[in-house]
Formats: sequence, C-alpha cells, structure tokens
Amino acid sequence: MIEIEYIVKDSRGVERLRTADKKAADADDRMLENAERLAPCRSGVAQPA
Repeated sequence: MIEIEYIVKDSRGVERLRTADKKAADADDRMLENAERLAPCRSGVAQPA
C-alpha cells in the first residue's frame, strides 16, 4: 500500500500541518504565505483595545 502525506511548513521550517488531503495542504500553504506577507503591514497598525 502506498500512502502520500503532505507536510506544510512555514518559512522558518516549522511544521504547521500534516495531512493526506492535497487540497487542505494547498489551502493551508496559501494561508501561511499570505499571513507572512501581511505580517510586516500589521506591525505598524495600532491594535484595537
């Protein structure tokens, strides 16, 4: 039996998701990429109280 497992890691190499579902892995990867791109923008924004 062959099993395929997808592992999603962030830009620092930390494992964030391990799944057999390719669609879930792709979606999580896109979400992480977008969050990392937006992080510098958020650092200058005041946080709501």
